[in-house]
Amino acid sequence: MDLFERFPGSNELRTQNFRPEPWRVSPWVAMSALQKAIRRNHKTLALRAASTLLANDPPRLWRRLLGICFEDVGLGAFDRVQSVVESLSSGAQALRHGQEWSTATRLIELLCPATKDRSADDLLIAASYHPQLAAARLEAKRISNVEKLMRLEEPGALLSKAIIITDLTPSRWRRRSAPSVASRLIWNALSNSGSPAKHVTISMEGYRKTREVLPMMVALLACSPRSETSLRSPEEVHSMLLPNGLPSYAFDGFSHEGKASLSAFLKTETETARWFRDQVRPSRRGKILSGLVFRVEGSAVNVRLRHAVADALRDLADNGFHGDPEIQIADAATLLRADFETLNDIRSMVLTGDLCETV
Repeated sequence: MDLFERFPGSNELRTQNFRPEPWRVSPWVAMSALQKAIRRNHKTLALRAASTLLANDPPRLWRRLLGICFEDVGLGAFDRVQSVVESLSSGAQALRHGQEWSTATRLIELLCPATKDRSADDLLIAASYHPQLAAARLEAKRISNVEKLMRLEEPGALLSKAIIITDLTPSRWRRRSAPSVASRLIWNALSNSGSPAKHVTISMEGYRKTREVLPMMVALLACSPRSETSLRSPEEVHSMLLPNGLPSYAFDGFSHEGKASLSAFLKTETETARWFRDQVRPSRRGKILSGLVFRVEGSAVNVRLRHAVADALRDLADNGFHGDPEIQIADAATLLRADFETLNDIRSMVLTGDLCETV
């Protein structure tokens, strides 16, 4: 059976031979647009972002789609994650025979409407940065690797296990050509801790292709008990289409254009910019604003899977991503929601080159 036929409506795009015109943007902006469009179920924009990446840097398209599976969909629709991973694992032959665009449209059709669960990313952010977990991070560095692996196999202690995994695993900026010994031992420990075999197998394949920690977090969450689940409607976050049809949320802190927009925004007289000037030292303003924009705007999804663990992890990530115990970031988040129109106007000026004349 075709992997995509198991999902009702997944063949919707098969009859569409039209391929959108690529944007003239960097791969970083295109990847941002792709991921955030899939989060919000903006299929038309996701397809144009995919067309842009396919025209300029195809490997980034496939890696980013795999990353989206574990960062944004996860346990919300793991059957769809499995289908995407299996397709990109076994579909190399099809890609070599000119099936790149049809494959991209099929994968986007699977991921866009999927129920999203961003718990894996929230868990990673909390484990890496939350100031209340600083002591646990220090302890993870102090104990031996044998002790770390033993703790991974014990029940419970979700945050402690996530910290241990981030400590043991090389960061994505130090990727290796083959899985490290540490990563293989982590997967064994997760299997022994009760993670379902299917989740471990699929997540291992995702890790093998991306070298990112998020697949491990998904496997870790799969063995954690969950209370009754429900779905949450999307949060409304102000966005607009820039003059070239690019969604404004594509300009984030991971591209030159996004950084320029945030830098200019910090110089405005908005309530958000004044708060940053009063509360955050200059050297950290850009990075913390980038993280805040992501928490408020970039993590918005079409339908979110909710349960007690997911809600708790999201709260930890929202309030602790900056790592500073002195900052009350919730105040800035409230202000930012009211100032997105100004930020989007600045993004538009960055795109058109009018920023210097206005800011």
